Amino acid sequence: MKNDLCTVSAVNAIFKYADDTTFLVPQHTDVKLDVEFQNVKAWAANNCLKLNLSKTKEIIFKRPRVQYFHMPPALDDIEQLDCCKLLGVIFQSNFKMDSHIEFTYYYYYYYYYYYYYYYYYSLLRQHRQHTDTVNTNN
Repeated sequence: MKNDLCTVSAVNAIFKYADDTTFLVPQHTDVKLDVEFQNVKAWAANNCLKLNLSKTKEIIFKRPRVQYFHMPPALDDIEQLDCCKLLGVIFQSNFKMDSHIEFTYYYYYYYYYYYYYYYYYSLLRQHRQHTDTVNTNN
């Protein structure tokens, strides 16, 4: 199988990482998103691959203070999200990073809490075993 998946339009961008593919389609382009998506579906069919549409997501980025914004319809029952995680980074549709910062903070907070908790009690357990062996030898 060749790596021949590419965009229909030169304006649109494609990013591939392992088995993940991300398309960036700007608001003003000569080829719409549904045409790009049909291209991906045709490529998958030609290469005997099946797209997992339940894992396929769409996020539409918009400026935070836009007064009039027309949300385009979803593609083929693809879920539209306000935020999504891509390669470990949480992106939000309004370009803010507070969800990513909050997730990272709480993740590392709990990670270090449990690490030090188990480290402390393993040292305490070793100390008790050592004092028990010293007491039994006396």
